[in-house]
Amino acid sequence: MNVREQYERHPYPAVPWIAVPKPLPAHVLAYELGQNLRTARFVAHERTTRILVAGCGSLEPVVVAAAHPRASVTAVDLSGASLKRLRLRALVARVSGRIETRRADLLELSDSMGPFDYILSTGMLHHCERPGLILAKIAALLAPRGIARVMTYAARSRHWIYEVRRYFESHGLRASTPNLARRCRELTAALPPLHPLRTSFETYADSATLTGLVDGFFHAYDHPVPVSAMHEFCARAGLKMIGLGHARHSQPAAFEEALARVGASARLRARYQSLSCWRRLELLDDLCELAVNPVYWLAKTADDARGDYPKRTRLNPVLARGRLRKPLSALLGLLSVPAPLLPAEGALVADEKLRWTTPRAGTETFRRWAEGGWLLSDDGTLAPPLLAQRERIFVDTRTPHIARATAAGKQPPHVFKDFPRPDDVPERAHRTILEGLARAVEVLGCTPETIRVLSKILEPRARALGDGEEEDLPWLSSGDVLRDLLARGFSEERILESLTGQRSLWR
Repeated sequence: MNVREQYERHPYPAVPWIAVPKPLPAHVLAYELGQNLRTARFVAHERTTRILVAGCGSLEPVVVAAAHPRASVTAVDLSGASLKRLRLRALVARVSGRIETRRADLLELSDSMGPFDYILSTGMLHHCERPGLILAKIAALLAPRGIARVMTYAARSRHWIYEVRRYFESHGLRASTPNLARRCRELTAALPPLHPLRTSFETYADSATLTGLVDGFFHAYDHPVPVSAMHEFCARAGLKMIGLGHARHSQPAAFEEALARVGASARLRARYQSLSCWRRLELLDDLCELAVNPVYWLAKTADDARGDYPKRTRLNPVLARGRLRKPLSALLGLLSVPAPLLPAEGALVADEKLRWTTPRAGTETFRRWAEGGWLLSDDGTLAPPLLAQRERIFVDTRTPHIARATAAGKQPPHVFKDFPRPDDVPERAHRTILEGLARAVEVLGCTPETIRVLSKILEPRARALGDGEEEDLPWLSSGDVLRDLLARGFSEERILESLTGQRSLWR
């Protein structure tokens, strides 16, 4: 079953077609927010604003049309079943007159269909064999001074979902298995209540429906795009990141605040602040701390945010209420001062002063960096090697001891094999956490302070129990590993030396 066939059988999301979505807060996907990140000013959408929803599914264009009442929306998807359900939902929501649907592969669309002022791609990039070409197509369809909002899976932080998939597949379950939802629930219910596989399944929102199960755990093609690869693809496509749109607790700004909260030294905080926004986000993924799917706000690299907005800027809708509306509108019109858009909670503006340090594609250094991990080919294909493709997990030779062995032309040793591992944590998941932790330590600085600070910052994951109570979930993050090692009596220095491959944990 390929991706098209999957969505013909299981249109996503699994919401009844008569259900009309509730209005979302404007900061979630508003065109105005993206323009505010690009220009630091309020730029409202107009009747001439064109919006493209790529890989639209059966719901998102209705939400987008409701949030932009003056704009026209073009919805593109591979699945005819999804588009049929979308058209019915648009009729019920009374926005069908502004939504045009087209069944096609995004790469098959002619550039003449553009330009679009705003392009959304939610949950599509990681289901494409050529994500680099998808981003290039988005750039080709994007109008000058346009914006794009792209959501994709986190490469490393999602590894427990892939562990659950392996668990199901080891018991013979496939997307076509009869009574799949019941079988999955039975298998997870047989595990202890706090087993990481069980809690990962039960806390996954889409596990409640068959469509969600197939999409989350049995997808026909599911290869998340690492942050470093996303940056490389954007650079090739002529796109730049202007901000992040996912929940604030999984943004670099929250990590920086946590460093100050636990009393990290000025040296450690300065080292973190010296990283680019891309590298900070990748650091969070290395630590398995991207608890939500990353959302990138993008614009064309060639765009200059200065001087591309009207001289007489309309009043911000936040202020355009009550008795103050007319006086404020007149004042802004006289002064030609743009009304500021209140920044969304969690919005992060990229720092263009900082530069990315990943080696350029095509160089020998890049070949060594990519060897054994995800390979970026010239045609924009993100091609995992056989090992990563079989295990469906992101592996990276930038782990310090592996990088040194690769540079010397040697087979890298598995130095993490002597780290204590609970019986209910699969070896592959344990290794994934340790490799990401080792890279994070290398970036933040190989000092005992780094181990101490990370053990305090990386708190246990929790799930809601009702009435405001929560329950800690063990062994889901890098912090669990560090706290376990410290509780076993290992010193910060010994943990540091073992993570960086300098000595065994036990010797």
